[in-house]
Order: sequence, then structure tokens, then C-alpha cells
Amino acid sequence: MKKSLIFIVFACMMVTFACGRSNASKSEVPSDNNKADVIASVEELPYMKEVTDTTVNGVKFRKYYYEITDSGNLFDEYDGTSQTVEFTSTICFVLPAGDDAATEKIRQDLLKKFDYNSKDLEQKLDKEYARDPKVYDDPEDMQESELEIMPISIVGDYVSFCTKSYFVFVEQQAHGWTTFESSIYNMKTGEKISQDDILDASETNRMAVANKLRSLLVEYLKSLDVDESDINVYDVKYLVNGNLYLSDGGLVYCYDPSEIVPYMIPAPELELSKEWLKPYLKVDGPLYQYWFGKKK
Repeated sequence: MKKSLIFIVFACMMVTFACGRSNASKSEVPSDNNKADVIASVEELPYMKEVTDTTVNGVKFRKYYYEITDSGNLFDEYDGTSQTVEFTSTICFVLPAGDDAATEKIRQDLLKKFDYNSKDLEQKLDKEYARDPKVYDDPEDMQESELEIMPISIVGDYVSFCTKSYFVFVEQQAHGWTTFESSIYNMKTGEKISQDDILDASETNRMAVANKLRSLLVEYLKSLDVDESDINVYDVKYLVNGNLYLSDGGLVYCYDPSEIVPYMIPAPELELSKEWLKPYLKVDGPLYQYWFGKKK
């Protein structure tokens, strides 16, 4: 049942910021260096801690990785036996590093989802994880979790992140609850770029984007030999969900497991090219100006 997150320095960052998802398209982000600086590493204690710095495309990041493994006894009421199981709690936050106001604004916005503060993050994580593993008797207290903040892409002045929350009650032996949230930030200002900042808000244009996303979803399912009748979307406008990140070629829409297709199908990521998007962008929005220049 143990589901450990193995994070070897920044190997995943050097290839792709994937957030642990199977998807249709991912942005590749090459690293400027082949080695990360380990600021702190604690492995001899019952918990694991690693704080690591690296630079990608000229952007500095600091990774905070914490893991602790607890255990508990599960009783089988049918045959009267019990078994000891182990389960982990992990945090992996990869945040922009720097002393400028824009970087701090991005860190604070990313961390607020998990009720952390950039100013005392490491101290708070140390306090949470610096303990001996617990042994639980009540199955309702036996919960495995993974919290992640990961960069997905760096495009021009924009950096995209994915935050992941995963929880599962060990007793249920099920797939648990997983949510992903993607976001785009301007590295110069620290401002978060929303869907409404990017897309024209007219009903006609939003419907055009929604219908295009549905056609991409159908193509994705066909590539997996899955019929489009498995699509769990009753209003096509729901596909324009604001959960998106910036790729080299356009915008990528993301969805949680089971949000629009059955859970056993990998959650899709649907990419709209910037050329296709051009008629549906806000002409005074940040991406129209970044991709095509100011309207003449």
C-alpha cells in the first residue's frame, strides 16, 4: 500500500515538469546546470528532508522535500486477522527563489492553497515532520497524502506551475482523491494570469473554445481506443475550466482524474495552439501581445 514519492534531486525538472500526470502534451524545460546544490539533507532520522537549489532557463528554484512513513494495524472483520501497513505523508514544493517582490508574490500565492507562508515555510515544515513515525490504532486516522507544487514550463516572462493534492484513507484501499490546479504567473510582476485575462469573454468565442476542446478530447480518447460516449461532460462550456498552463506553442487545459472521463482513463491535457487561439484572445491581454504584438 505504501506509495512513496521518489524525487532524485531535480532529474524530473531537467527533463519535464510533469506533476505526475499522464497527458497529451507536456512542456519540456531544459536545465541550465546538470547539478543542483543541496542546501540541507536529513536522512538518518525517521523522516526525510531535502532542500535543494537549481536554476532552469535562468530562473532560480528551491525544492523542499519532506517525507515520513507511519504505520497502523488493519483488522479484517471477516476472518478476524490483522495486518500492519505502512503509509507515507510527503510534501514536494518547488518554488521560485529570489528576494524580489515579484518572486515573493508568486511564492505566497502558490503556498496559500496549502495554508503555508513563504516567510516561515521551512521552519513550519520542520516542525510538522521532525517527529518519530506514529503507529495508529484507529483506521480513520490512517491517511496517506502527497502535496506538490511543481513548475511546468517557462515561456518568455511567464512561468506555469501545477499544484497537486492527493489523499487516501488506507483502510479503503482505493484510488483516493487527487486534484490538480495549473496556474500562470508573470515573473516580472508576480501577477497571476487568469483565463479571463487571456480569452475574450463573449459567449460566441467561449463556445468556440469549448467546442474545440471537446474535439481535442474526442481525438485523445480515440488514441486510447476509447469511445467518446465515455465523456462525462453535459455542458461543453465546462471544458473551459480556467485550469491551464502556458506551453511553447499555446495554452494547455488540464482536468482532474474522473473530472471529464472515467477514472481509469488518464486525465487529459488538451493543447490549443496560439495560431488557433488568435481570434479568441483578448487583443489587449498579455498573451495576445506576447505572441502577436499589440493590435495595430
